Amino acid sequence: MKRFTYNKGERKVLILVVVLSFIIMSIPYFYRPSPKALSRSQVEQIMKMFPHRPLINSEWKTNPIHINEINVDSLIRLGIDKKLARRIIKYRDAIGGFKSLKSFTKVYGMPDSIVEQVQLIFTPEDNNIKTNTAMRTPPEPKSYDILDINDVHVEELITSYGFAPKVAARIVKYRDAIGGFTDMETVKKVYGIDTALLKKLSIRFTKPYEDTKEAASHSLDQSNVRTPEIDINNSSVSDLISFGLDSTLSERIFKYGKLIGTYKNINQLRKVYGLDLSVIERYQWRFDTTQAVQDSFEQKKIADRKDINTATIADLVKIKGIGPVFAKRIISYRDLLGGFYAIDQIKETQGLFDEGYEAISSRVSISSPVESIDLTKVDLKKLAAHPYFTKRQVDLIRKMRQEGVMITEASLREYGVVSSKEWDRIRPYIYPRIKK
Repeated sequence: MKRFTYNKGERKVLILVVVLSFIIMSIPYFYRPSPKALSRSQVEQIMKMFPHRPLINSEWKTNPIHINEINVDSLIRLGIDKKLARRIIKYRDAIGGFKSLKSFTKVYGMPDSIVEQVQLIFTPEDNNIKTNTAMRTPPEPKSYDILDINDVHVEELITSYGFAPKVAARIVKYRDAIGGFTDMETVKKVYGIDTALLKKLSIRFTKPYEDTKEAASHSLDQSNVRTPEIDINNSSVSDLISFGLDSTLSERIFKYGKLIGTYKNINQLRKVYGLDLSVIERYQWRFDTTQAVQDSFEQKKIADRKDINTATIADLVKIKGIGPVFAKRIISYRDLLGGFYAIDQIKETQGLFDEGYEAISSRVSISSPVESIDLTKVDLKKLAAHPYFTKRQVDLIRKMRQEGVMITEASLREYGVVSSKEWDRIRPYIYPRIKK
């Protein structure tokens, strides 16, 4: 197949065309003629061609606007940008209506030029406002600005005053627990309350059960505030929530109490994850550690403990801190011994750390007897597999049997089979009880 190529003349022409194209394209980068300045008449002519659109319609300046009644379309017709108009309506609905010019200026992206020119009406009572200066003066708090904190429901706190649902529920629960708020400091003790929102509200402190005339003449003293007392060892999760504590935090307090058995002092309570010092100081904590409570708790703990000599691997893995590997090792070691006669024997399990022993020691008990060993009849191969008997000891016992020596504690020591310490360790397994 013949290849397509250029001859020498064609190549020269092609190179020339490329060079000329490059030169022509480079001219604007090296030569830029200075633009001629426009005359004043030319500028005015251009301005007439593109008339300036004012930011807001003149209707804003001449007629006050009922900002809490207007809709998006009306704002757009008055000259407001579509996005800004939607933000105004959306923010108004979120806060339950504009109450002052200050709340209107909080709309994101609100230009200062609009705020300075408009005349807004927030309530029907504001119709008598005629001047822009009067509009910029913050109005006096009206009835809906005043929050009677001791006579309000959760729904009102959410819909009318802007509190979060969880915080509103905590306010009412804490108020009922202490018998009513007396001042701003007691309100601020509610967990998670927005202090910035409190500053915007005019809060009144009255007690529903007091007579109106008495309430007017009676000033509440901080010393009369009854701080709620929580009996931490006898409170359920629902009880803790009723005191105003968060549900998650209440569950943590309850579960940690079950884990350690009983709270004895404030230091143990501080170990609960997520429990701030401010929350602890908000209440009076009672630590009921009477003997009756302790006895009943200990009895319950003992009843819940599993017999280590009959426990299975499945039983042990339920204990926090004991996995399948250690559970299998403990069971295997127990079977080699013939059972545990003391809880601290569990420590001898291969690889078991102190943390693992502490986890299991408080959750198990011993109620079954160990497997007994008759040294005069036991199979010596089986005895050699026992963790407490060495090969040397087994050989000596075999020799004593062959020689017809009566096996007693004294003869075992005489033949050098066991020392006093070793005898104390194996004695619970020896049966029948041999003589000294």
